[in-house]
Amino acid sequence: MTSRVLVVGFNACEVTLVEREVAAGRLPNFARLRDRSLGFHLGNPMETLPGAIWPEINTGVSSGTMGDFYIPGEPVVARVFTAEEQYGPARNPDLPDVICVFRTDLGMIERCVSPSFSGEVHVPAHHPHAPRTGDHTPHSRLWVSGPSIHPAQVGGPANVVDIAPTVLAALGVGLPDGLDGRPLVVLQSAADKTTRRVLADAAN
Repeated sequence: MTSRVLVVGFNACEVTLVEREVAAGRLPNFARLRDRSLGFHLGNPMETLPGAIWPEINTGVSSGTMGDFYIPGEPVVARVFTAEEQYGPARNPDLPDVICVFRTDLGMIERCVSPSFSGEVHVPAHHPHAPRTGDHTPHSRLWVSGPSIHPAQVGGPANVVDIAPTVLAALGVGLPDGLDGRPLVVLQSAADKTTRRVLADAAN
């Protein structure tokens, strides 16, 4: 028998709201899925960067290494100046000593690394002064269900890049080199050595 795996993804689904409604008894189908599944709290390598989630789910590779969202070596700073250079000696004392202006043609920059300073600048996407629609939140779940899967919450730490390797392992397909993810569970039926599982991902 050919191995079969069904993957169902819920896009823009705020899982904290789903869990609240499940607890209130208003989402019985989600409740049944949760109760019969091995559940994982999912992270994602690019955190809340919009658009990064689905490529990572589909490929098992972090978007940070794809070059789709960040180009290694691409300069992101437009100019750097001191507060005194810009505003003169009568500047407001609350201004920072050094001001860095980032390029605006790259969209909102959330993370950059400087080899010169050996440091990282990271500003989360969700910021009261920079609201955006379409952001992915870090609250995601993966539910894995099948005959030999023991329901539990939570099965352990996991990442969205683990979904593709898990599906490949369930199908009996060898994992290619270069994946950032890993198979989360052994999805094989002891009875007939075939795999028949349901995976549902509430990736918002």
